[in-house]
Amino acid sequence: MARPCLTCGSGERRDIEASMLAGTSMQQISARFEISRAALFRHQAHCLRANLLSSLRVSENVGSVDLLEHLTEVLGDLSAARSAAMLTGRTSDVIRAAAATTTVVSVLMDKIGLESTEVVREMREADDLARSVAAVVRASPGLAAPLSAALRLRGQTDAASALDALAAAVADARTLATAQTTTQPSTTTTGAATA
Repeated sequence: MARPCLTCGSGERRDIEASMLAGTSMQQISARFEISRAALFRHQAHCLRANLLSSLRVSENVGSVDLLEHLTEVLGDLSAARSAAMLTGRTSDVIRAAAATTTVVSVLMDKIGLESTEVVREMREADDLARSVAAVVRASPGLAAPLSAALRLRGQTDAASALDALAAAVADARTLATAQTTTQPSTTTTGAATA
């Protein structure tokens, strides 16, 4: 029969896991929570990821956006912990922070339904395409109409509306700029001499 996890049985499991994810050394966690380093390493190896996934599933009353924001904050904390460990030369802490980062990224991918990094790459490409189209429409607002019509044909009405709004904003800005330049008084003189 498998040995019960001392960390999971502890009333301070969440605090211990938060310390692990923040990149705190196992020695410091062990001293603070009075749990052996071996038990902490076993917990990290066998329970941590499952506990993170489980906590995401039982948080029915917390919206997915809140969970994703929280995990994103944890990623930021892990990045800071990894940077601090690198600055102080604590290689083992850098490795632990990297492992915890991998765990959190994996949980994030599971939560938002990503099965591989290929999907992330495709999302990045789609974002690049959208930014490029927006840049072209800013430069040539007349191109928005055929692009928006093509998007509507493919059922992308929100994207088409956003493109139309961008083109309208660019046209308004150009009209305003033209109106301002035509209403400014001329600063040139006719050169007529006064007698």
